[in-house]
Amino acid sequence: MKARTTPIIIYIDRGQMSFYVRGVAQIPTVDLSQAVVDLEIKNAEQVAQGIKAVLDGLKITAGEGYVVFSPNVVFEKDFAEGGEEVHEKEIEDFLKMVPFGRMRHRVYRVGKGCKVVVVNRDFYESMGEILSKMGVGGVAMLPASVVPVAGLQNGLTGSIGRDLLNKLGILSQLHFDYAEMAAKNAAAENSPDPRINKHLLVLLGVFGALLVILGIVAVMAGILPGQQNKRSPAKAPAVVAPPPPAPIASKSANEPVKEASAGAEVDLAATTIEVLNATGASGQAQNVKETLTAAGFKNVQIGNAPTIQAAKVQVVFSPKVSSGVREKLLTALTPSFGELATRESASQSFDVVVTLTKPVSSTSGLSGQ
Repeated sequence: MKARTTPIIIYIDRGQMSFYVRGVAQIPTVDLSQAVVDLEIKNAEQVAQGIKAVLDGLKITAGEGYVVFSPNVVFEKDFAEGGEEVHEKEIEDFLKMVPFGRMRHRVYRVGKGCKVVVVNRDFYESMGEILSKMGVGGVAMLPASVVPVAGLQNGLTGSIGRDLLNKLGILSQLHFDYAEMAAKNAAAENSPDPRINKHLLVLLGVFGALLVILGIVAVMAGILPGQQNKRSPAKAPAVVAPPPPAPIASKSANEPVKEASAGAEVDLAATTIEVLNATGASGQAQNVKETLTAAGFKNVQIGNAPTIQAAKVQVVFSPKVSSGVREKLLTALTPSFGELATRESASQSFDVVVTLTKPVSSTSGLSGQ
């Protein structure tokens, strides 16, 4: 049987890892009690072998991995009112109490307050490296306590796994390293494409070679006629009547235009879109839905996500979305939001996921160390 590629949910609890992929009947697990001690990986090879056994048993080549940390393997503290800027000193004191030599933390905005979550950095990085070597790319790591799926903090089940696969866009945004990844994507969008520079150099080289060849031809053309004139008298050039212009076949462009237009309308109607409101202000997703509906998109759903601070609205396309549909959607949103941050992901449940973010100039609780 040919291995299939699919998103995979990995739930890490104290002493074991659980796995979920779409359609799995039972939740496979890997025993970590011997390989991981006090949240430090003591035997990476044993962990890798356990993951490989699960993937081989399910006949899976994992696409994008989503690692969810149980509350039992992280340190957390909630603050009822205000964001990180209000509780900066308290958060700093809490981090000093965490018994990790190296740590990774993020402050999440939760309702009117915030939550700081800390994970052992050595464990976090080692697990990411192991999964990468096993072919699990695009790994997002996040705490279970901030995921809007009921019961997740108690463990992974089939129904919870299905809910998580329907919220992959949200899981990516809850990643401990989301702020850094968003900054890198923005920098990549603003930097010149090295392939364009390479193509430009090739074109300049070809153009320069053509100039040299033309120069040689011009010089030779000036020398040879002069030598020929010494040997024989010049002959008058024969006048050749130009051929009559070829008739241009007329064609009607009406039918192809209609077909293209109809095809575009079908694409718009069939495109599934999810609009997530991560601004912290109500009504924003509904406004965008009305804008997209007016532009011809018929299948638009809206939802809420934890507040996210970013310079640009995030738009994630499935690779199967055509360039015409992308251009139509971006054209519809640009008047309201200006430049948009776009990327591709093959593992989301919708063709397009639009995440409305809180402007950078406003107060936000996202941070990382």
